[in-house]
Amino acid sequence: MGPGDRGREPARRRHRDRHAGGGHRASGRLHLRRGDQRAHGQPEPAQRPAVRHLRRRDAHRAHRQRQRRPGGASVLPANDVKEFIALAKAKPGTISWASLGVGTGGHITGELLRKKAGIEVIHVPFNGSSAAYRDILPGRVPVGFVVLESALPHVKAGKLKLLALTDRRRNKLHPQVPTVAETVPGVGFESVFGLIGPRGLPPEIVKAINADVVKVLSDPEVHKRLEEQSMEVVASSPAEFASVIRREVEYWRQAVKESGAHVN
Repeated sequence: MGPGDRGREPARRRHRDRHAGGGHRASGRLHLRRGDQRAHGQPEPAQRPAVRHLRRRDAHRAHRQRQRRPGGASVLPANDVKEFIALAKAKPGTISWASLGVGTGGHITGELLRKKAGIEVIHVPFNGSSAAYRDILPGRVPVGFVVLESALPHVKAGKLKLLALTDRRRNKLHPQVPTVAETVPGVGFESVFGLIGPRGLPPEIVKAINADVVKVLSDPEVHKRLEEQSMEVVASSPAEFASVIRREVEYWRQAVKESGAHVN
């Protein structure tokens, strides 16, 4: 996913530092709750037709006014991205989706999905995972972009279901789950963690740090612990990591422009 902080998707930053290489990727996820699909909100004023965005309080008030949840939970009739898009097109402006905050990778990706798929859905931003799950799990907001490792316990418990991963290719650790891009090309990203140093760091120090990082990431126990958090170890070279950063900066620049995502 992209910008964010603890409990959100990891941050992307522009910089010109030398890179000490080594890193791993984590995955953000689009999921639907097994349950109430009827979370509603009001669209923004007409002068901002490109983005449907509500503060949580407004979205929840509109939800309570327009729908009351019945005694028994029902299963949202969508099991993948294609079915979700069809549902959203059949009920424009009536489905809310959660992100872990305005400006995060999930927010931008959700807006990009909305734009490319041609659907009207309501963005409800939260302050991190804990806040989002308080409304996703009971079904007040039925769809969300969250971090995979935080969602897996709820998926295993039958409280959530995965629609797709936002990875650019199928995740090696979860190959059975399709990517969003398989249905909507051009929508997908990977959160990248890496080690950087100050500009002007001597090449021999960069090389030495990189060697140490690669050695640590190659340790079977470290590798196992990272995989348990749905992270894929890369252990790249400094040059490779620098290339990834340049690629990601350009990707997010284009994604923000194309999606129309904004912070207001």
